Amino acid sequence: MKMFISVMIVAIYLSNPLISYAEEIKGKANTTFDIIEKKTSFTKQLSKIGPVLHFHMYGKFSKGYLKKGHIEVFDMSKSKRIQKIIINDNFEDGHFDWPLEMFKYNDHEVQLVDLNFDGYLDLRLLDNEGATGNNWYASFLYDPGQGKFIHNWHLSSQSGLTIDSENKQIITYNRCGWCYEFMKYYKYRNGNYILSKIEWTDMDTTKKLDCLKITGIPKLGDIKITVDRSCDPSLSDYIRKRVKIVKVESLSDCLHGKHER
Repeated sequence: MKMFISVMIVAIYLSNPLISYAEEIKGKANTTFDIIEKKTSFTKQLSKIGPVLHFHMYGKFSKGYLKKGHIEVFDMSKSKRIQKIIINDNFEDGHFDWPLEMFKYNDHEVQLVDLNFDGYLDLRLLDNEGATGNNWYASFLYDPGQGKFIHNWHLSSQSGLTIDSENKQIITYNRCGWCYEFMKYYKYRNGNYILSKIEWTDMDTTKKLDCLKITGIPKLGDIKITVDRSCDPSLSDYIRKRVKIVKVESLSDCLHGKHER
């Protein structure tokens, strides 16, 4: 009889995935890794008119860091799962190495922000970050027509992204070191992010140990700068060929004022 009741309870839980579960952590023995599993959830309304979505997060951790994980997204009005988003799916170090205690909705590893100024919150998942201020997020735009989050490659490839809601623009930041920095300014128009301005640094050869801040307007489309090129001594020359320079000024601090030399 006890076994029958237990089976019925499990069946009821599985039939209603919108039942919230408290944060749950448990360990499992493994021949190769000591695996810790964690489950947590949160609910958010994406806009003033909805929808209300419930997010279930599940992760496996090795040595305190996330190695496999996913988020299941449920539409509260339809009482059904609308999609499953993979966070990480390997046991290699590098991307998505979230600490166990940070596996939750916290506005850092997991963010909900409006990336395209349409009034709906979009999903960002921390991919990688470094000590210089560079960071990359896997970014998913919510599509109200499809009722799902759609991965956006362009936003996911940009470092140090911040949102300027007042001017409806996205600002990105990349730093290899002092005098190796650049910031891009993107306007969102008709479903596309259009580069409107770029600021970067270069050594001032007329003075000793001084740096210049240069502002340019792109001549043709975006200016693609790979991670390797961001540390290339010819970075400034590469950008100069692709912009119309509108301002040159001395710079005593780093480009966005959050780092020392």
